[in-house]
Amino acid sequence: MAKQLSAAEACRISRVFKKITVCTALAGGLMVLLAGLIPIKSHPSLIDEKGNGRRIEPIPQGQPELLSLMRQMAGRRLIKPAQIKAAVKDSGVAGRLAKKLKLQGIVQMGGKPIAYVKVEKQGVKSVRRGDKLLEFLVEKIEPDQVILNLDGVQIKLQN
Repeated sequence: MAKQLSAAEACRISRVFKKITVCTALAGGLMVLLAGLIPIKSHPSLIDEKGNGRRIEPIPQGQPELLSLMRQMAGRRLIKPAQIKAAVKDSGVAGRLAKKLKLQGIVQMGGKPIAYVKVEKQGVKSVRRGDKLLEFLVEKIEPDQVILNLDGVQIKLQN
């Protein structure tokens, strides 16, 4: 059980926290000020005899083994981005809503598929790719199924 504080104790604790906050802000400001005043020294191997930073030498153009290597590297992607999908948390809403749907049929109109889906208490709806059905987005209509998406959860409606 939590102890109740008197008004005087609460006021004293509040003043202590304010002092700590002020001291922290002052210390941070002082560190920023000192960082601007103190020079940062580079490693000696990066400084030339005049005190300047070392220059990166260009690749010599006349060496045949380097030229062939450069040609090979020219078309390559050097860094490959991560190819992962974000995790999807299924709260069960998609499954509950899917129980209200029944695929009736799929037809082609003008070369594009149209699905007829019976929605409980609403009758039959016609949908195309990109349409909304209840809270679902119609992702894909294939000859034998419709793929719906709700917040990353995929549901397949089949005959």
